[in-house]
Order: sequence, then C-alpha cells, then structure tokens
Amino acid sequence: MDPHPMLKPLSVRIGLLLVCLAWTAFEAWHEPNSIWFWMFLGVTVYAVFEFFISDKYRRKGPAPQAGSGADPGA
Repeated sequence: MDPHPMLKPLSVRIGLLLVCLAWTAFEAWHEPNSIWFWMFLGVTVYAVFEFFISDKYRRKGPAPQAGSGADPGA
C-alpha cells in the first residue's frame, strides 16, 4: 500500500510526530498510567516506526551506478 501523499513531506511527518509527543507528555503529566497515556504512547511509537524507521517514505529512485562518480548522499 502506498503512503498518503499528504504525509510525504518530511515537515508534515515531523509536525505530526511533535503533536503526538506533546499529547503524550500532557497525558503523562496530567494522569500517568491512564488508558489515554498508554494509547497515545502507542500511537507515538507507531508514528516513529512508520514515518522514520520503515521504508515507506523513502525516496524511490534509481541507485547510482558503481564507478559513475555520482555522490550517493547528494
């Protein structure tokens, strides 16, 4: 399944992650060990995995050929 086009820009993914982290911190401060804290912690961990660890949002393109002089980090 392809990722949603709205989530492709890195800035959108970072913004959503910051919202999840802020909400999790609020729930931890307001009432630790409540069901809402654990749910938002799970959502935050899932967002980190989906947005940054899995390869769904990596740019798909041709790999540089060996010896072509192309910089792979560019």
